[in-house]
Amino acid sequence: MLEKIENDAADLQASAGIFRQQAKNLKSKMWWKKLKMNLCIAAVVLTITGVNKCYWIVRERRMTINLARTPQLFMCYYTDFAAARSPQNTHLIHSFTLSPS
Repeated sequence: MLEKIENDAADLQASAGIFRQQAKNLKSKMWWKKLKMNLCIAAVVLTITGVNKCYWIVRERRMTINLARTPQLFMCYYTDFAAARSPQNTHLIHSFTLSPS
């Protein structure tokens, strides 16, 4: 009877050691999973932020370029738009459209 209890205690001790090792491995595995997920989320956020920043920089440069060209485009052709649309003034219509650079 005493030997059976000692054997059960030894088995329980061995099982507890295996359980501790498996728990340690699982904890490490889940930590790496969490780290990878956080890095992926950070990469997505930084990518979206970078694309957004690039868009606004390019947009601002285009607006600056278009604003710099605007006086030359409209200086000679500042007339009534309806008059510019008449058949004899079709060349004026092109001055009202700004093409992106």
